[in-house]
Amino acid sequence: VFAARGRPTELVPIVYGDTAGGRGARFCIAGSLSSKRVMGKMVLCDRGLIGRTEKGEQVKLAGGAAMPLLNSEEQGEELFADLHVLPASSVGAAATTAIKSYIASSKTPTAMITFQGTVYGKTAPMMAAFSSRGPSLVGPDIIKPDVTAPGVAILAAWPPSVSPSLVDSDQRRVNFNIISGTSTSCPRRPS
Repeated sequence: VFAARGRPTELVPIVYGDTAGGRGARFCIAGSLSSKRVMGKMVLCDRGLIGRTEKGEQVKLAGGAAMPLLNSEEQGEELFADLHVLPASSVGAAATTAIKSYIASSKTPTAMITFQGTVYGKTAPMMAAFSSRGPSLVGPDIIKPDVTAPGVAILAAWPPSVSPSLVDSDQRRVNFNIISGTSTSCPRRPS
């Protein structure tokens, strides 16, 4: 989530991995991105090693224009809504494969991020990765609820003393944020 008023980003060159910097560049970790290589470009980042919004902060600090977050096969199609400091998008594993194929087949790959609107009426295809999927193997006496509720992308009150992305360079302040977790499924549970 980035407050860009629904405007698409411009069509810009794509960089990923070695074309974006040195060791750790595919994960966009601190110090791995080369400003010379990413300035004004869309920087693809694999999920993992550091937080999703931290990756966006690193891309922005290096001068990148936008950041798709790429899921691996293990991460599947689960997507997260985060308040990023630059235009960003979560990308499922199937789209990640297509994007990487496009990059490998093009001498000058380019892309833009466009908000296609909210999709209504589509059922949830899966449970969140952080949700329990059965009784505890360690303690079978621990019960598991028969009903689950989505705890993903919940609009919640947020302390205005901290940024919505929780990254140091983010000076924005908000009263509400989109958060996910096991505790956020409680307000969504139907009676």
